[in-house]
Amino acid sequence: MNTLIMHNTLWSKYKAAVFTQLEIIAFESFIDFNFVHIAETEDDRVSLSSVDYESHKYNYELLCSGTIESNWWPKRSFRLIKYLNSKKWNLVLIPGYYRPEYWIALVYCLIKKIKIGLFCDSTKFDSHSSSARLFLKRIFVFFCDGYFAYGRRSSDYLRFLGADSKVIFERCQAAALPGDYSAKNIIRRRQNIRNSTSVFKVIYVGRLSPEKDLLTLLKAWAVVSDKWPSAQLDLFGSGPQDRELKRSVESMGLSAQVRFLGAKEIADIYDAYIAADLLVLPSMREPWGLVVNEALSFGCPVVVSDRCGCVPELVLDGQTGFQFRGGDPVDLAVKIDRALERFYKNGEASRHCTEHMEKFTSVIAAQQILDGCQKLLAGPTPATNR
Repeated sequence: MNTLIMHNTLWSKYKAAVFTQLEIIAFESFIDFNFVHIAETEDDRVSLSSVDYESHKYNYELLCSGTIESNWWPKRSFRLIKYLNSKKWNLVLIPGYYRPEYWIALVYCLIKKIKIGLFCDSTKFDSHSSSARLFLKRIFVFFCDGYFAYGRRSSDYLRFLGADSKVIFERCQAAALPGDYSAKNIIRRRQNIRNSTSVFKVIYVGRLSPEKDLLTLLKAWAVVSDKWPSAQLDLFGSGPQDRELKRSVESMGLSAQVRFLGAKEIADIYDAYIAADLLVLPSMREPWGLVVNEALSFGCPVVVSDRCGCVPELVLDGQTGFQFRGGDPVDLAVKIDRALERFYKNGEASRHCTEHMEKFTSVIAAQQILDGCQKLLAGPTPATNR
């Protein structure tokens, strides 16, 4: 059974880990998986980190070099159609409904009577669609045979769009961890680092852009810093709000406590997680929040906006972290304060974090995709389903 998995870019290292595992575990199944990436990266990812080609240890096709935006959509679509015509497909998994080539893939599959699966990471919190866009989403969802949802909030959103619960397959998000990853070694390293310093270190990792709501974080930090004068906030990343945020830090008198460390390679970010007492993700729009997976995997508790898709699965109140009301600097300050009191130099909390993340590995994520594909391929023919 020929199954095609489409994906946006090669930049997504976590996808590389999942797809690599999927190719391995599917070896003895009746499914022949094929992978195609539209382009190497996206414009807003270029400044964050480079593409790690070595992480893609599976067979794949790349349609366009460079960024998605640098390749006109007719060019992307033409190359996709050419690739689709290269084999007879039984199932095609499409990574969303927001690019023209995804609609072209949908129409192609309908004409060829190929089963269609949809990957969905959207939630009601991060999706602000007009009536017209919402109508188009419902049409796309209607014509799919099955759905792969990233957690409960995506499942709920798919049902809102009209998806049948019987063919919604919830799957976990998994971080791409280094090959020598060891939770035991991580906890030991954290204890050694934290025992050698009296600085409370809080970090943010991601783009410096409006949807991340970093101004709320800075307002909260102004309150936190009064109680925790030795606390340090490190911001890792780059983006369109860089200058605005730096001006805000200066005007709020926080320059001594807030550092802008720029975009870093993933190995440097791993070290930052190990050295941190807390990760804060204040986003107002965040389909999931993979940095939360990464932080918890390195024993670092989190404070996360309730607008982020990962909250129900990853943020266990008082154990792996706390959630706060998105956009509310007062509540964020309270939760950061509570987290620092509870988690500072707390080895048991780090163990809770790493143990919880044992349920969110690339092997488990790959198995969930395989299970869903097997059920879809064994189900009714596309003509019966529609």
